[in-house]
Amino acid sequence: NEEIDETSKEFKIYDFIAPMVVMTSIIIMIFGNVIVSGKVDGRSMEQTLHHNQDILIYKFNYVPKIDDVIIISRDGSNGKELIIKRVIAVPGDKISFKETIPGFGFIFVNDTLYQNRYLKEDRSPTMFSKDEYMKMVELELHNGNYDDEVTLSKDYYIALGDNFNNSSDSRHFGAFHISQIGGKMIFKFGG
Repeated sequence: NEEIDETSKEFKIYDFIAPMVVMTSIIIMIFGNVIVSGKVDGRSMEQTLHHNQDILIYKFNYVPKIDDVIIISRDGSNGKELIIKRVIAVPGDKISFKETIPGFGFIFVNDTLYQNRYLKEDRSPTMFSKDEYMKMVELELHNGNYDDEVTLSKDYYIALGDNFNNSSDSRHFGAFHISQIGGKMIFKFGG
């Protein structure tokens, strides 16, 4: 009987440890392939995100939506670089530019005035240069000619930094292809 009791205790320990090992393995697989951690580099997303802030990124089978904060891979001067921006237009959206003073004006997405809601100190409509607009929609321009309204092509997204005046984004690089988008920020640590 003592021998049976000892063996029974060993199996009870294994019954306890085995599920823990399986759960730990599943968590490692999820965090290694579906959810990854990252760190914000730069100030282009302030007030929303701050330099050196830690974030979690969902990267499995992701399709961007308006207002998502996305991670973009692009060719930089030192090879591939990752940038973080907010989606303002998705494939099929109509983008138009209304010039109010020579060379400057406002952008409309699906006939709605684009206004950066994330700049806490500035509530005025966001002003764009005509050149910034043309860079954002350069894929849609016909022979490089200016169009009043364009429709964003399949698989292309326009993304801007929340800290509009300190951001290199679609105004500089054009619309981003879905193949450049590596995931979506799902959680930020700290304030």
